[in-house]
Amino acid sequence: MTPDQGDDSKLTSGTAGVVAAVIVLAAAVLLFGLGLVSPRAEPRGEEPGDAAPTSAASGVAPVVMVVFDEFPLTSLLDGRSRIDARRYPNIASLAGDSTWFANATGVHDRTTKAVPAILTGGLPRGGKLPVARDHRRSLFTLLRRSHEMNVSEEATALCPAPCGGSGREVARARSLREIELAIIRNIHRGRPERFAEWVGRIRAGGRPQLSFKHVFLPHTPFKYLPSGRNYLENWRERLPGLSEHRIHSPWLAGQANQRQLLNLAFTDRLIGLLIRRLRRVGLYDRSLIVLTADHGASFQRGQDRRIITRRTFSDIASIPLIVKRPHQQRGRVSRSYVRTPDILPTIAQGLGLKLPWRVQGRSAYGRGVRGRRRVFMFRGAEATVTRAGREPRVRLSVRAFERSQRRALRRQRRLFGSGDVNRIYRFGPYQRQLGRAVAELPVGSGGPVSASIKDAGLLRSVNLRGGFVPAQVVGRVNGPRRLGRPVAVAVNGRIAAVGHTFALPGGRREHFSMLVPDWMLRQGSNDVRVYSVSGSRARPRLALLGAG
Repeated sequence: MTPDQGDDSKLTSGTAGVVAAVIVLAAAVLLFGLGLVSPRAEPRGEEPGDAAPTSAASGVAPVVMVVFDEFPLTSLLDGRSRIDARRYPNIASLAGDSTWFANATGVHDRTTKAVPAILTGGLPRGGKLPVARDHRRSLFTLLRRSHEMNVSEEATALCPAPCGGSGREVARARSLREIELAIIRNIHRGRPERFAEWVGRIRAGGRPQLSFKHVFLPHTPFKYLPSGRNYLENWRERLPGLSEHRIHSPWLAGQANQRQLLNLAFTDRLIGLLIRRLRRVGLYDRSLIVLTADHGASFQRGQDRRIITRRTFSDIASIPLIVKRPHQQRGRVSRSYVRTPDILPTIAQGLGLKLPWRVQGRSAYGRGVRGRRRVFMFRGAEATVTRAGREPRVRLSVRAFERSQRRALRRQRRLFGSGDVNRIYRFGPYQRQLGRAVAELPVGSGGPVSASIKDAGLLRSVNLRGGFVPAQVVGRVNGPRRLGRPVAVAVNGRIAAVGHTFALPGGRREHFSMLVPDWMLRQGSNDVRVYSVSGSRARPRLALLGAG
């Protein structure tokens, strides 16, 4: 199947239970009516290291684990460095019953090395592929006799067969190139469907389950809105080059961050789906639940989104790690410098198990992680799967790391604030005009400058009952070139988005790309116009450049 076929804007029918619900979710009907789990704004206490869990459920508790992808911790936080419960209520709700390890870091900037480190408890090593034959001891082998496997891998195949077909495309690959292609297919298609199918297999009764899911979210392609709708008809960008790993346009770098935050708001909806399923089948309280990520992502201008450097360290290394022990009800915050290889021994301790082999990680509940004074990450994210040997590490003192975290949080707060998820749309110049009627502003002619909206016909036939809405308005500015020109998009007579023009990598033409809230679109035909904006922030002037 090619990436064009079965992309994740389309959900298959005929699958029972939760998958049927997510068919509606991806079509954005159910998501408007989903009752979010009541959030607790913040875990209710702070502990540098939790006491060892009791053995009441030792060895028999179900385990539920989700590994996100390209999820920088900063994206999850409000201005006070807390989990933003208004913007991401479902993740915050889980944190309210769990221990949040606020200084957790990944150890490799490449998924095929980072996920095995999580599952094996060891640091990445050269010469190994992300398959079971190269990683013979893992979370899966630890629990395969005591637990039923409900496993869905995306970029690895560490669960030994039989494992319900998890990671089968990666496992069947005969070459590095075939592994790469299998991963690309998983990135480009079916992300919500696979998550929903995995959730639907969670059940009570019989042996306890190990339910493990690696999900390529909020990873690119950035295409989802908080409502559950998507604004790309498939995985391809509306303008080629918008999602380059290294972005030199300040506007596009900020917009990439905006799109990632919108993807994350959608991801939070999926976590709500998981929590409700666990509660419905009576497993939430007695399960050991882990939410984490393999690595983060950077949206700094001129920096690679994925390659770790001292400048991008907190963006890429800092990740969420939330662990709920069986029957835990009180939220806690740990400031220990936990690493992703610590997750396996943490799970083992949470289940009252002793690991039958030596690992490099240590339990996040123990004293061994509290005295760490340096953080590090291996670098190697050249977007290929390799058997590379020695790879460089980037190291920081914890003080330098904390300074880097504070800078990243200030940058995000300045651009996107916190709280209400709709604040993410308030990005760009002349923000005070968003929502204002065009009729209230002076409007002139664009003169020799005009604009054309790409795929303008989509805006004349909007289907709000479907999964796709053309909320990304892109196009080209014609006439005298002026990169960085302030522009605005009006939808049905009101300013819906503002931005700057830019040139695509390697190009000279002047383009625009802005995201309008889907709730500003109406069923059927929409009047969409593009204006240039000049004048002061208090008294702007518009010049009509084009209409869709």
